[in-house]
Amino acid sequence: MKKLLFFLLRSGVSAGILYFIFTRGDLNFRGILEAIAQIHRPFLYSAIFSYGVVILLGCLRWRVLLEAHNIKLGFLRIVKLFFIGFFFNSFLPSLTGGDVVKAYYTSKETKKRAEAVMTIIVDRGTGLLALLFLGAVAGVLNLRRPGMLAPSLTILAVFILFTFFILLAFNRKILAKVSLASTNPERSRAREAVGKLYRAFYFYKSCPWALGWAIGLSLLLQSLMMLINYQVALGLGVEGVSLGYFFLFVPIAGIISAVPISIAGWGVGEAAYKKCFSYIGLAGELSVSISFLLRLIFLGWSLIGLPLYLLHRGGDRER
Repeated sequence: MKKLLFFLLRSGVSAGILYFIFTRGDLNFRGILEAIAQIHRPFLYSAIFSYGVVILLGCLRWRVLLEAHNIKLGFLRIVKLFFIGFFFNSFLPSLTGGDVVKAYYTSKETKKRAEAVMTIIVDRGTGLLALLFLGAVAGVLNLRRPGMLAPSLTILAVFILFTFFILLAFNRKILAKVSLASTNPERSRAREAVGKLYRAFYFYKSCPWALGWAIGLSLLLQSLMMLINYQVALGLGVEGVSLGYFFLFVPIAGIISAVPISIAGWGVGEAAYKKCFSYIGLAGELSVSISFLLRLIFLGWSLIGLPLYLLHRGGDRER
């Protein structure tokens, strides 16, 4: 019942934000649907294909992190689990809800359950680090442009804060504190579970090659995501907007969309796109159309995970 109530609450948040957006005087829902229906097809097909490449890069990045822990899963198995998580990302709170599902099924594939779960957390973390880095670089380049001070400083501050916490997490003193036993049996079990997860994370400090590959693939993946946004914008008829602005605004919108107050970021993401691109005078109808069409592309790819989930069988071997 509690889960159902939270689901309904977040669905209500999504619906409320979308209603607020579309009842504003500068937006017309029918106009948005018409703009999406009339998109220039070559740009649309290019964006769809490019997102397939993004998925492939995401699977390769996860494979690198798994192999660092000597967790041997076939690449097709990795792709299958990736799509299952991706499917649930489209229907669970924020854009990371499916990671919980992916972590659950991945942990069934190996004895190294803590390590398997941590690969997903580190996978998401390296992606976020790359996204913020690209946004921070764009922020520096746009810092002196009229009206760009607020978004530029925002993404720079988030990047610095996130990087600081990552460096702090690799501090050996924290490892020692987390690994300490507790006299309370229940707290001991909880501390032991947390300790296993943290040690799985700290292990990557001894595998700089894995982190290097993961971050490199993340930079390529996130750069391609910016290009997909740009392709969609061009297809919708957006003119005179530099690709560099997408490197600044998309990371900000992505961070906001990840806040778990709505279903898959619906509503929150549209509001973020509308606000961010208003800094360069882009009409709200166009910015929301970009966000909507991107969601439809993501949703289309994620539906591949539905039959894979329904036909999924747990691993029959423990590695």
